[in-house]
Amino acid sequence: MLKDPRGGSSTVHRAYAVPSYVTAKAGEAEAIEVLVKVLSDRLHHKLTEDNTARHATGIYFGDGRDSGLILLHAVVNSSDITEIEVAVDAVLKEISDNTVAEPDLEQAKKFLLAPFGGSRSKLAGFYGHLIAAGLTIEQVQSWPEAISRVTAADVQRVAQEHLDPLRSVTGWLLPEPVGVEPDAQLSEAV
Repeated sequence: MLKDPRGGSSTVHRAYAVPSYVTAKAGEAEAIEVLVKVLSDRLHHKLTEDNTARHATGIYFGDGRDSGLILLHAVVNSSDITEIEVAVDAVLKEISDNTVAEPDLEQAKKFLLAPFGGSRSKLAGFYGHLIAAGLTIEQVQSWPEAISRVTAADVQRVAQEHLDPLRSVTGWLLPEPVGVEPDAQLSEAV
């Protein structure tokens, strides 16, 4: 937990170390990409619908040479920040316990494949990003096919394998109350 007057809104961040495109088994990084898009959509919908958060999202940083990272982020509305963690855990459990519905799976794939139907600059950026991560041109060219092959079972499998809350790191950024001494903040956090 970090308290800082520059913090603005309370936020929750949760990170998971996962394989990157370089270290993942065949098809695993693509399944993680689809998982994170589905997870991001569900988190945003659940947390904003019940007004627990103003915004929630997830992103997969799969460009590491040795590992990747899934980062979940929420801007909190409620005064009880632990509600966010409970909601995140519920969404993760739902995805791990049940296969993703076909419309959700197809919507995630369509979103991920959008750069291939978009502008040349987006496509060039996409190529450059993955080539800099260590993929070959051939791997980047076959990426849309690999994303298209991801199944609901693949998404569930990578969720079960990589999204264990006990193997995550969660951080809270809270606005610092005005007039509170730093030592008082520290004792509150402990």
